[in-house]
Amino acid sequence: MTVRSYLTSTKAKTSFRAHRLHRRAIVGLISAVFIIPFHGAAVAAEAPRFAISVENGWDLKQCSVVKVTARLTTPLADESQHIAAIEVRSGAIDGGSAKLPGKRGVFEGYVYLSHPPGDYAVSVISSGVATGSTPIRITAMAQGAERRQFPYAVDPDISTEEPAIPGGPVEVSVADEAPDPQEKYVTVTSEAFVRPVNLEFNGRHYIGRGRVRDDAKPGKYTMQLTSHFGCGEAMSQRGDGALEGLTVISSSGQKARALSSWVLGAFAAGGIAALISGLSFVKWRRSRISV
Repeated sequence: MTVRSYLTSTKAKTSFRAHRLHRRAIVGLISAVFIIPFHGAAVAAEAPRFAISVENGWDLKQCSVVKVTARLTTPLADESQHIAAIEVRSGAIDGGSAKLPGKRGVFEGYVYLSHPPGDYAVSVISSGVATGSTPIRITAMAQGAERRQFPYAVDPDISTEEPAIPGGPVEVSVADEAPDPQEKYVTVTSEAFVRPVNLEFNGRHYIGRGRVRDDAKPGKYTMQLTSHFGCGEAMSQRGDGALEGLTVISSSGQKARALSSWVLGAFAAGGIAALISGLSFVKWRRSRISV
């Protein structure tokens, strides 16, 4: 090998090595500036994890109250961050979810189970993601002292639009202040009805149509609502707490009401006509006087 070819070969190898080292340096710099901070941010933003326990979780009862505990199992990215409460969701919980207050990473609370027997899961939801879950099982409907009445925040309004007559149709509506979004139908019963009336949820109220018994006597009949999958019961009542349910009147009474309404309407129409005539007469008299 000549001196010239040796120098040329050595120079090429040196240049290649320098180029490779330079490229590694650039890649390392880009990683340090962009990739590593983003990776750290992703780690820091990771939702905290929880371990959940449900009292008697494999032998729960419908229409009962149960204690739920959630413990934080991962350290918070920011030690100064404080979680005052968490949300737990389950198909067994009335309304689908509940808030658990807590401190120092332990969250506890009581939830109402209104859904029928079956297998469910209780999950902690953080930023829309389940960050902890445990299975539970509802085995039967609660009985006796174990059964808890559904805790209505406000008594539901159970009403009918018009008085009904024996054998006639009746429309029933219920305005529930705490509806379960998964419950599409509720039931209203009364001694005046031929059979229980099923009401369907229309987005704001439960509405349904039923029929009054042919032998129902005129008077007031209470109506009873059964909702929240059999756990909630309420009676029709006025705002002052007095019972006021379905009003049934006789067929003759309905005719009398209709006649009375017609007469009042006729008198009202006649009064308006008389008023118009009187005003026209006054206007005519004034015009004659001015002439």
